[in-house]
Amino acid sequence: MVIHKRIFSASRQNVGNWAEDLAVNFLKKLGYKIIERNVRFKFGEIDIVAKNNNLLVFIEVRFRKTSTYGDPLSTIGAAKKSRLKKAILAYISKIGHTGDLRIDAIGITGGESITINHVKNIYIYD
Repeated sequence: MVIHKRIFSASRQNVGNWAEDLAVNFLKKLGYKIIERNVRFKFGEIDIVAKNNNLLVFIEVRFRKTSTYGDPLSTIGAAKKSRLKKAILAYISKIGHTGDLRIDAIGITGGESITINHVKNIYIYD
């Protein structure tokens, strides 16, 4: 489709925003309430902060044009997990959150069709 070619030739940031838009729409259809997007700290960024049944959920979004080199979620390595952990700790400290939370990941693979893989409760504390 023409829209995919235009998106894939766009800047990395534009493609990231497009993938996050897809993830947000996907989550909203599942009943999630989006609280914030692209929350930045000096040591990392949280793509999406949402609530699901009063549970605070942090979502990392990953995109790959094809699955030729693996699933997009396989790109969440140790360094990213460390930055994400620091950002989440800073966020919950900033807002004074003391309740339960969950960390999810959404992998989006594009091409002729879009595939969205939502993994709940990813493990980031290595």
